Amino acid sequence: MTNRVTNRQIIFILILTLSSYSIVDISRAMAASAGYGSWLTILVTAIFFTVIAIINLSLGNKFKGQMLFDYSKHLVGKFGSYTVTIYYIIYFSIIIVFLSLQLSIMLKANFLPKTPKAATLIVGIPVFCFIAYKGITTLARLFELIGIFYIIIGVSVQVLMVTQGKLENILPFFNIADIGEYIGAIKEAIFPFLGIEVLLVIPLTKENGKKATITAAVTVFVIGLLYIFFVESTIMKLGMNNIVHYNSSLIVAIRDMELPFLDFMKRADVLFLTFGFAAFFLGITMVYTAITEYLCKMFTHAKRSYIVIIIGILSYAACLIFDNDPAFNKFVTGVGIYLGLVASAVLPTILLIIAKVKKNVL
Repeated sequence: MTNRVTNRQIIFILILTLSSYSIVDISRAMAASAGYGSWLTILVTAIFFTVIAIINLSLGNKFKGQMLFDYSKHLVGKFGSYTVTIYYIIYFSIIIVFLSLQLSIMLKANFLPKTPKAATLIVGIPVFCFIAYKGITTLARLFELIGIFYIIIGVSVQVLMVTQGKLENILPFFNIADIGEYIGAIKEAIFPFLGIEVLLVIPLTKENGKKATITAAVTVFVIGLLYIFFVESTIMKLGMNNIVHYNSSLIVAIRDMELPFLDFMKRADVLFLTFGFAAFFLGITMVYTAITEYLCKMFTHAKRSYIVIIIGILSYAACLIFDNDPAFNKFVTGVGIYLGLVASAVLPTILLIIAKVKKNVL
């Protein structure tokens, strides 16, 4: 199966994969940890992950048409390659269970209050798996289609929110006495940028060129700016003291909006949630696709359809096991951050250094 993703599609893959889930709760998380300096904390984190995006795509540019499993063999040997790939499979498996459960929770809270989460999962997981079976090229096209509407609607809603917010709710922008608090809150800002490691499963071609690296870097930085815009506008609407009490702070803020010119839609959040869920759905599917690609590389003689079916069954079983398990959620939002940093930053950096050293030696 030939995999090809355009630079434009890389933009939408990054935006939807990183933001579709995090955007809902980032305002509460940042307000609680960084307060009025949330913008600075997010900006610093965005710059860090912009560098990480460059590292991730630089590997792809050095090994055209290959993904991590392929070129890691040349860099760390067969054993090292399998070890690294297994790490990513385990990491992505944890993320799949967490995100699938979060999707079912959000669907139950906003659209299907009487539907058991197990029912939404048994419908959703086969769809995730089917798209993963079709491959990353097909998925990239879906990202491009949904991504356009997601960005336009998301930004438009936030612009309208700013018009109804209060500027004094986000003042003061900076307090030198709180600099330690801003720096300490970087840990909370990391999670919204995790997912960038899916770049390692995208094989680059000559058509992508070095522009792919620039495209990814600029996109990640822009995502950081979008996070700042969403956080500040939500705080303007709800206020710093109120926002910390809502887990889905963005949805609460949108529902609090009064838009008399949208009488045809009494709840503005319906429009946002519709495309927000579609984007979230694709973000989860991207993780399923990453696991599928890695397993297909490892087990070359196994049929792709069998691998996808096994992934679906195991992920559904895991979701049932960890449903309503606070320890699992605490693990993902705590230890999972460090696992994500290893997957997105540490391992790619090590591989890139090895690639440069081997090139110089040869």
